Amino acid sequence: MYSDYAKVVDFSIYKNEGAAQFEKVYQHFSTNPHYFEFTAIEKYFFSIGTHEKSAIRKNTLHRFRFAAFGNVTKVINKYYDSYDFCSCLTQQEYDDFYWSASGHLSLWSRQALEEFCDFILKVYTEESQIENLKIKWQWHLDNNISGGICDMTLIYLYLRETKLKTGNFLSVLDNQFSFDNALKGNLGEFPDEYEMKYSFLLGNFSKKISFKNGSPTCYNKLYQKDILLYFLHYQAEAKRLMPMLVGGKKNLKNTWQTKQKQ
Repeated sequence: MYSDYAKVVDFSIYKNEGAAQFEKVYQHFSTNPHYFEFTAIEKYFFSIGTHEKSAIRKNTLHRFRFAAFGNVTKVINKYYDSYDFCSCLTQQEYDDFYWSASGHLSLWSRQALEEFCDFILKVYTEESQIENLKIKWQWHLDNNISGGICDMTLIYLYLRETKLKTGNFLSVLDNQFSFDNALKGNLGEFPDEYEMKYSFLLGNFSKKISFKNGSPTCYNKLYQKDILLYFLHYQAEAKRLMPMLVGGKKNLKNTWQTKQKQ
C-alpha cells in the first residue's frame, strides 16, 4: 500500500561486505523473530561502504538521516548540524536494563555511522561484549519481559562508548518543539511526559495529537503546554492510525480500506 505514496526499494541491492560480515556473527537474543531483529540492525551497514549504490558513498555525502515529518531541513541545520550523531534517548538508568536509544529518527555523520557499524561487529565478536548482551537477555527471560537485544540496545551501548558529539531529538528546544519517540507511548526525553488518549483503532492509548496550522502537537506535562512535534513515529500497530492523520492529494484512508477489501 505504501508504494502509492513513496518509492519502495528492496534493501537487498545495498548488500555489502560489512553486512555480509555481520550476518556471519549475529546472535539472536530476542522474543521477536530472527528476521525482524536481524534486518533492523543490518540496515545500518547498507548505508555505508564502497558499493556504488550505498546511501553514503566515499567523498560524496557526509550526513545521513533516518525518517522525518515534513520539511525539517532548516530546523536540522540550525539546531543539530553541529552534532556527529543524534538519536532518540529517554532518560534511564543502566542498571534497569532498559538500554534503549532509538534510530527510527536519527542523524549521522559518516564518521559516526561507520564507527557504529564497527562497534556492532565488535559487540558480536568480543566475548566480554557478548556476555554483556546475554546478561540483558537473561533479564528479559527471568522477568518474562518481551524484547531483548535489538538495534536500539546497540545504539544505547554505542552512546555510552563514543567520544563523538551526540544530541537527543527528544529534548524540547526553544520551549516549543521536539520530535515523537512513539505515538503509543507517553515517553519523551523523560518518562510520562506527554498526554495520552484512548484509541479505538489501537485498543490502547496513544499520544493525544492535535494539528495546529497543519503541524502535529501534543500536550507536554512538564512544560504544561502544547509542544510542536516535527516527527510522528507510527511504531508497530500504531500504523493503523496513519489513515486518520495523513492527508494530501491521495486519501490514504480510502486506499487502506480498498487494500483491506482486496
